[in-house]
Amino acid sequence: MRKLSVIIVDDEMIVRKGIRDCLDWEMYGFEIKGLFDTSLQALEYLKTEKIDIVITDIRMPMMDGLELVRESREAKVESHFIILSGYDQFAYAQKAIRYGVEGYLLKPIKEEELLEILETIKKKYFKDDAFEAKTNLILNRQKYSKTVRELVDYVDRNLDQEELSLKYMADNVLFMNSGYLSKLFVKETGYKFSTFLMIKRMERALQLFRNQEGITVYEVAEQSGFGKNPQYFSTVFKKYYGMPPSDYMEIQD
Repeated sequence: MRKLSVIIVDDEMIVRKGIRDCLDWEMYGFEIKGLFDTSLQALEYLKTEKIDIVITDIRMPMMDGLELVRESREAKVESHFIILSGYDQFAYAQKAIRYGVEGYLLKPIKEEELLEILETIKKKYFKDDAFEAKTNLILNRQKYSKTVRELVDYVDRNLDQEELSLKYMADNVLFMNSGYLSKLFVKETGYKFSTFLMIKRMERALQLFRNQEGITVYEVAEQSGFGKNPQYFSTVFKKYYGMPPSDYMEIQD
């Protein structure tokens, strides 16, 4: 099934890259097609390329984010827009709603809030293209280097730790460069580490629901590494298994 195309528009490079790196886009069924530092560049691109979703800052020089939306509508661009703003002003939200913007987020954005809006757009407009994530990890430990085997084993032993990340393990467990470790992991396993980790967390969650009678969603979220954030856990669980944890628990009863 096809991935939904996304572009990011913001005049600050650190913001553009931050949004790009805050999600494992492919895992959730999206594909970043470009980063733009001006609305004018983005508009010209949108006139020639079909893009499903545009994430744009609201305050930019020459042409702001709302003008980008308005000009895109006039040019018959069919993209769906998410507006980002560092200014908590209701007037902006009102204007964005009039232009048919699908979401309005305040900076610094939260990963779970962005994902929630993306999922809403997908279900509302791209139901037939819904991405079905799979949790069938294909691993061959015998072929891995000692470093990658140590990393995989550490994840298995510490999956409940919310701070678990490739950088954390590179800095505190394996004592090596995180960039090198990331490339090594992809080369040997075929998975981005973030994808691998999320699949492992989902597998753990399923095991907990199946094997521990009476366990709560809050407890499963905590024990599978989502900390005290059952709402985000539920969003990810539904993405993988097609139903919220509460429905899955009813099936198990």
